[in-house]
Amino acid sequence: MILTFYRKIDAGEIAIQKQIEGLEWALNISNFEPERENLRGAIAAYKSGEIRYSKHFSILYAGKVVDTAVDYASFVKDRQERLDRYEKAHGPHWLFYEAPLDVHPDTKPTMMMATATLDRAQTWSNLGPYHIQQGFWKRYDYVNRMPTMIHSVPVEFEREFWSDRGRVACQDPGPNLAFRSLLDTGSTYPSLYREDFERLAIDDRRYSCQAVQILNTANGPVTSRIFELFVSVLDNNKRQLVDPDDCVWEYHSKYLGGLCPVVEMKGTIQYDDAGRERCTRLSGLLPFLACYVSSTPTVDALFLGEDRKDVLGYHRMPGQKKWDIAIPPAKDRTLERTGHDKFGEPRVIFNHRGGQIVDEDHPTIRHASRITINPGEANQFVQVIHPEKEISDREDRRQAGTL
Repeated sequence: MILTFYRKIDAGEIAIQKQIEGLEWALNISNFEPERENLRGAIAAYKSGEIRYSKHFSILYAGKVVDTAVDYASFVKDRQERLDRYEKAHGPHWLFYEAPLDVHPDTKPTMMMATATLDRAQTWSNLGPYHIQQGFWKRYDYVNRMPTMIHSVPVEFEREFWSDRGRVACQDPGPNLAFRSLLDTGSTYPSLYREDFERLAIDDRRYSCQAVQILNTANGPVTSRIFELFVSVLDNNKRQLVDPDDCVWEYHSKYLGGLCPVVEMKGTIQYDDAGRERCTRLSGLLPFLACYVSSTPTVDALFLGEDRKDVLGYHRMPGQKKWDIAIPPAKDRTLERTGHDKFGEPRVIFNHRGGQIVDEDHPTIRHASRITINPGEANQFVQVIHPEKEISDREDRRQAGTL
């Protein structure tokens, strides 16, 4: 009789071992001692069981596990207060985090190729991709605490971004740079090359990454360093999509985007035989999270904007369109006679269930909408939605202890 012994596979043990290997890889290439200290601290925490196979983030500072968070947003919104608290307890240092390992495979970060008007590239295949300009800006004071930063204050994004503006010290805010990327939903985070990070004044001899993660790619898993940067969606002229003189969120930042993990890509920027850069940076999901987006069959453009009216209207979303590669799209006589630029901003009205629910732009208040349920009936309900009023009401409820 032959006895066969099976060892139960422990998914947590395997995931932790792979992450330790990724951290050790990062430690071997690290050129900055504070970063190395955090990497060593994360490795030790996994080996001791201080960081487990869990569904939450583990936050490190000065090589120590100092906190946990249920999701990424929860330790972004109070970042300044957290860093002040960590510095008080552990002195000047850098933030580092370990992402949860006990997650569904579909939610693991990926890096796969899969009013701004993004024109689709006209190629020999008739299936050309979309490219997008995104602005990147490092914020030193969101990822560490140093004595020289006691009086640092937030600085707004510049209205326009530039290709390059020279080198600055790692402790300075750094330049606002625009990089062209493939618009791609197969990648979770935006990605940049090491050369791009250097142009953003991120010198890995003086600047620490914020995480090391294993990313799923079409060619198998890869381990990459992650840097937290402010990222915004730009138009093709590298300008912000928010008009500071006529914005929806008057008291909010005048850009579409925010603090976001950015992947350091392997390799270097590639050029073809004619000296043209091969665009292999990936946009990540940010454009689809931060912007209203519309797409219409046979209209070889995507429209992105701050408000729904920025992406709607007959000139952007004509009806009754069908795409078939074997059938040339019919010419739109209305647009030929009128031209895109003659339409202006639409007033949006959505009519649901035969007029029982009507959602329309407010007739007198800009950037506000009015939702009416059962209009004209005894049980009519009307709600006016205005971003700044929502913020004010929420703050009043918070102060009253009802939120």
